[in-house]
Amino acid sequence: MKTSLSSVARALAPVLAILFAVAPGAQAAAIKPGEEIIATEKVSRAYNCTAFPDVAWWINDPAKVVNLVNKRYKGDWDTYIFKWLRYEASMQRSLENGEVRVIESQNKTLSGPTLSTFVALIRKRIAALQCIRDSEDSN
Repeated sequence: MKTSLSSVARALAPVLAILFAVAPGAQAAAIKPGEEIIATEKVSRAYNCTAFPDVAWWINDPAKVVNLVNKRYKGDWDTYIFKWLRYEASMQRSLENGEVRVIESQNKTLSGPTLSTFVALIRKRIAALQCIRDSEDSN
């Protein structure tokens, strides 16, 4: 038995009408001819980025980081990220050389596994910063 596409569509029309029926009360919110929908809130893609690692002495709020880059670095994300990349490379070299690093402002000594974990946290932060930079550039 051969069926045509149009006969299948006619048979499905009542089912589709039920599936795509408008919810009660939604007619009041329907757009009238000539009206436009204007977004009332700009959602930054920055909040879709991975969260910053939880390091107590870092700024971990994306909005505060954006403000910091805009004020201190005049919106130059690459310069800010480059500083983190240099920091990560320095810590990685210390890890590879078996050195001990001290975070003086926090009175913390990092070596071996703790330094390795810290390097991983820096990398996660860099990834989050790059994501925020890309979202800021697209906005």
